[in-house]
Amino acid sequence: RSAYDWEKTYKILQNHIDVVNSEEKPATKREPVNRELNMDDEKPAVPVTIPGKKAKQHIGMVDSNDSVVKNLQSDFDDAKDEPMTGKGLRLNKLVGRGFKGGAARDTMNKEHLQKQIGTKFVVLKALREGNLVLRYPSGTSVARKLPVSQAVVGIVDDVITDKKFDVSKYNQLSNDDKKIIYDLFKITRYDQTLRTPLMNPYELDEAEKYMLELAKLKGQLELGNRNERNIQEFCKLSSHLYKLGVLSNKQLQENIALLS
Repeated sequence: RSAYDWEKTYKILQNHIDVVNSEEKPATKREPVNRELNMDDEKPAVPVTIPGKKAKQHIGMVDSNDSVVKNLQSDFDDAKDEPMTGKGLRLNKLVGRGFKGGAARDTMNKEHLQKQIGTKFVVLKALREGNLVLRYPSGTSVARKLPVSQAVVGIVDDVITDKKFDVSKYNQLSNDDKKIIYDLFKITRYDQTLRTPLMNPYELDEAEKYMLELAKLKGQLELGNRNERNIQEFCKLSSHLYKLGVLSNKQLQENIALLS
């Protein structure tokens, strides 16, 4: 029974002892009830310990003068509780609560890992190693890494870091490097931000063939074979190659003068 009904239990035991003593012993030989129940001694029993060993300290019985306890108390007293309202999962640091994330950084953004170009992101580490790696905003790769020249790395770095595109540098690239920049701008939709659209470098692959055809037509015209079909083809090829940058202004003027 609990301590709440101990008084009732004590009375029941006392009556039981009285009944037993009255049946087995005469009244003159009965022992006091207090001696039977040991009610006079209310002190708890001392725990028995093994000689030579110290008894374990109970939980809660801590020495307030202990150096470790004092250090812990001073740490908790110096802690500052900063409000976390409105910070949610974007909290960078937890100060004054006894811990700071082991992998926590001063800034939790990914600017040191990748930078945006149009609708995609360029991985900076790969770019420094001479490889072009594009990722979606979700982090998945757009395609396999592509080895590129240092000239392409310089143009891409200008776009993602300085937010500018140098057309003069682009014009100095080889046709293969121009294809990489052209495809990059198309995939990322960065080309939509350009004032002047880039010429399709894939059309330059046909430039040599067009130049040979233009030279043949020019020879026919110089020989006097000036039929309408030759003149139309000559004008069309001259205009197309000029737009591609294959023909200079001087060459175009010479071709126009040939038709007069």
